Order: sequence, then C-alpha cells, then structure tokens
Amino acid sequence: MVIPEIKLQVQGYQCQGVAENCNIIPIIYREHAEGAANFNMPYAYFISSSFGRYYNNNQQYLNHLDDVVLSTRVQEDIRVGRAIVVVDDSTEMFNEEIVPTLERFQQRYDFLNNTNFVYSTSNKGIANLPYCDVYGDHFILEYCRFAMLDKDLDEYQQILQNRKAPFRYKFCCLQGEPRPHRVKVYQHLRSMYDANQAICTINKGLRTSAEQEIKPELGPYDTSHEHSFIWHLIQPEYYTECASAFVTETYVDDNKLSMSEKIVKNLIYPQPFVAYTPPGIIQELRTLGYNVYDEYVDHAYDMEMDKEQRLQLALSSFMKLIKQDSFPKDRAIAEYNRQVTRNLTISQNFINYLKSKLNRSY
Repeated sequence: MVIPEIKLQVQGYQCQGVAENCNIIPIIYREHAEGAANFNMPYAYFISSSFGRYYNNNQQYLNHLDDVVLSTRVQEDIRVGRAIVVVDDSTEMFNEEIVPTLERFQQRYDFLNNTNFVYSTSNKGIANLPYCDVYGDHFILEYCRFAMLDKDLDEYQQILQNRKAPFRYKFCCLQGEPRPHRVKVYQHLRSMYDANQAICTINKGLRTSAEQEIKPELGPYDTSHEHSFIWHLIQPEYYTECASAFVTETYVDDNKLSMSEKIVKNLIYPQPFVAYTPPGIIQELRTLGYNVYDEYVDHAYDMEMDKEQRLQLALSSFMKLIKQDSFPKDRAIAEYNRQVTRNLTISQNFINYLKSKLNRSY
C-alpha cells in the first residue's frame, strides 16, 4: 500500500483564498505543497511568486521586502510555532547585496530568527545569516525541467535529426547582457574568428563602463531584435550548425556557486561545451549525475579560484575543443542528461526541510 505524501500547507503574502494561495506557490514545489484556506496543521508563509521571487513594484529590486506587512494572525502563528516565513528567491543568485532588505525585515519583526525565517536561493555559496536560515540549492535545474523538458520536443527532434558535420560554424557563444566578463569573452573570440567562422553574440545593456562599450551583435538565427528574451526558448540552428559552444554564465565570482539555464541548455541538447562559471560548477554538475562531455572536453579550469586565470584556462581548453567536429556520443549524452534532470529531487528536498522545521517548532 502506497501512503500518499502529506503536502506542506502554504499561505502566500497578500493571498486570501485557496486559489490565490495555490498560485503563490512556486511551480517547482506544487507537487509537494498546496495552498489552503483553513490551516489544520503548521504552515509555511511564502513571500514568493510562481517563479520564485516576489516582485514588488513599489520598491527597488533589492529592497523588495521593505514594505511587506505580516498580518496580526500570521505574526501570532509564527510566535507560537504554527508557521514559518519563507522568502523564496529560488531563481535568483544574490549574495551580500540581498542582506540589507532581509535585515530590515527581521528588525521590523524581531521575533523572526533562524528557527522560523528561511531565505531560499539558487546561490549555494551564499553565507549563513545569524537571524535567518539560508537554504541554497540549484533550483534553476528544476525550473528548466518544468519550462523546457518535454515541451521542446519539436526543437529537440530537429536537433537530433540535423546535427552533424560538416558544421557551418566552428562554435557559438551566445551572450546576452554585456556584463564585463562577457565583454572580455566576446572581444577575445571575435579577435580570432569573424562572423563567417563563428557565432558570438552580445546585446545592449547598462553594465559596461565607457571603455568597455562595444557594438551589440545578434546571431544569424535570432528571431527578435528586442533586448529581452524568453529565457527557456532556443533556436535549433545554434545546435545543428555549430559544432561546440562557449558558455558564459551570469556570474563568475568565487563567492557564488550558481548556474542558470545557459549551461543547462548545453546539458540537455547535444553540443560539447566549455563554460566560464563560478569555480566548482562543473564538479557540482558531475555530483548531481550529469555527463559534462569529459571525453571531449578538458574541464580542468573549473576549480581555479582566480576568475581571470580561470577564464584563460577555459579559453585554452576551448581552443582544443574547437579543433574537433565529430562527437559521436553527443546525442546519447544529451538524452542521459535529460533523464538526470527529470529525476532531480531539489524541490522535494527543500519542502521536506521546511516540514522538518515546522515539526521542530510546533
């Protein structure tokens, strides 16, 4: 006899009824958590949205908790151990820059502490806080599973059927917002290969200083000339026409341990890659069970702590990779990685952790 899982009951900030409480639960938790109107067991009070972060249009982005008000009933439930507060930032990778709004929130509600106040993030490298339990994990992997896997079958089949040598381009490096580390990558790769040889993109943005200003470059298969894009969508040609890829992650600093959909795409679609990421991300992926194309790629750069040296090592490894154009196992590796993603238990582990906190406090 299979005993059904007892789901975590959740109430959401500014939500009144069961439907609203359900909607406030991030999508990756909904298999294990449920909204409720009448709480017959300890519950989690989520400050969140469908994709993690609570967006506060009345505050600057990093001050999003500054006018959040806990109702009298919720405050009393927290005081007696019947509820805990969860600030869910599971799609974000902040570090010390998020601390001030968390501190101000706790100072307004000084009964909050690390037994009843949780902050969740996709940065596993974030430091612990004395007044708040910080829970970091690679939640983005499960968001990618929800948004991409098995919703991308047409694109995936097109890649499987058409990916083969000779490739039109040696590689692609698809970069969006021009963060300084991406500008360096773009300038280095473009100094060696022109647009007829390789695809290397970079968009307009506000993150470059005057001396780093460059002309934006879109890829030949981009369908939109807007600055924003839907993060989980792909153009199959970037996989069928490019032998390999250089991936630059959102962050590369050593105080982060985070990844985004950028590297996930090169796990679940067949295309060997070198990735400029925070140190240790490749090893994190191996630990989770992913195949990172070790038989084609030297990822020795991964554990280098100095980000400039790590970039040089990654580029050196990439120069070796792009000499290859035959990867007979790439389709099998992609399919294996898709199954690894389907079997992840990151969100379930987090909900179980919240349940254990409630059990201890009530």
